[in-house]
Amino acid sequence: MKATMAEPVIVIDPDIMNGTPCFRGTRVPFKNLIDYLEGGHSLGEFLRQFPTVTRDMAVLALEEAAARDSLNATYRRFMSETDAERKDAAGKDLIRAIFGNDTAWRASGRRQFFHQTNSPE
Repeated sequence: MKATMAEPVIVIDPDIMNGTPCFRGTRVPFKNLIDYLEGGHSLGEFLRQFPTVTRDMAVLALEEAAARDSLNATYRRFMSETDAERKDAAGKDLIRAIFGNDTAWRASGRRQFFHQTNSPE
């Protein structure tokens, strides 16, 4: 199973496990995978214990979590920067993290919005 941007592998549904983030189509919390790995267990052990989760789902979930963490760190760096030159560089890093590259950002039409909402007053 390959999830796409429209179909994340981790879902939060208030009707499933009271909204605990779970693997799509299962009742297996994502935290279980993290707990297994932090406890020194292998991905294979986790998959044997939770057969409704596929290897692709687990790997994609970990990749999504890492990407979110990276994006959050980049955003925090951008927001905390006070030096104009470094803030500009941090802003470019943030744009690359969101859109993949500057060209996609320009093509998205969001460049004008970004400058309007972040211009000094």
